[in-house]
Order: sequence, then structure tokens, then C-alpha cells
Amino acid sequence: MAYEAQTPIPIAIAANTLRMVEPSGTPVSALASRSGISSQTARPQGTTLISRRLAFLATSPSVRGKYLRLTPAGDRRQAEHYRLTRDIEATPGLSRGRS
Repeated sequence: MAYEAQTPIPIAIAANTLRMVEPSGTPVSALASRSGISSQTARPQGTTLISRRLAFLATSPSVRGKYLRLTPAGDRRQAEHYRLTRDIEATPGLSRGRS
């Protein structure tokens, strides 16, 4: 696939979870609903981002529960995801799964 040939992050993780993390962080409880995947899928994807040092869990006295925040490396991977998807969609034939 054109996307995965250009990045070490699987598209399922980048498209479902990595792209949903906001700059100020995203509540862990909201990741599944925001990405449109089950919580059983979102949870391990968040764990993968943490294990790859692209994100970390944070807490705040003003926010109930934990939220996922991107590290500087995660910010770069998120920007890379947006760039790659934009480039692939703009390339004839690649947006329909042909490489």
C-alpha cells in the first residue's frame, strides 16, 4: 500500500487514533467515538502510540479522567500522516488502492 511504504506507522493506527489526538490532548474515553472504532480497538492503538513514544497519558485537575497527548515525535508523525494522505489522494490511481 502506498501509505505504509512511506511510514513505519500502520495506517489503521494513524487514521483511527493518531489523527484524533488534539494538540491539548484528547480524553482516552473519547478516542473510540471520535475515531469511529470500538473501544476494544482504540485502547490497544493508544497503547501502541505510547509504547512507540508518540504519545503519553496525562491527567489534569480540571479534566476528569486521563487523556492522551502527543510527544514531539507524535506531533511530527501526525503531520506526516496528514501530508501523506493528502499526497496520496492527489496522485491519480493511488487513492483507489492502486500503487
